Amino acid sequence: MEYFNLQTDSNAFCVTANTFPDGVLEAHQELHSNVGYNSNRIYLGVSYKNTNGSIIYKAIATKLFPNEENEHKMENITLKKGTYRCKKVNNFKILFLNSNELPF
Repeated sequence: MEYFNLQTDSNAFCVTANTFPDGVLEAHQELHSNVGYNSNRIYLGVSYKNTNGSIIYKAIATKLFPNEENEHKMENITLKKGTYRCKKVNNFKILFLNSNELPF
């Protein structure tokens, strides 16, 4: 596990997965269809347990500027400055297998 230090609050667009883990790919696909790729954005996924113990997953893309228009009515969130535990994935490609396709 690594640490990432976000120097300032950052406004972002967000798509919440309908389910976890099955809805993760769909959340990222929706996010990327609404927010085109730009090397100045940070793209990430955040997961956490809610009060019921269910895992909530959010696909996130930072805004290019604070008041960037939200044409697709995605959730707007603010990533608070601070230090976060993370796992950085270089050259990320989404690959999901059905549970019956796993090699173990």
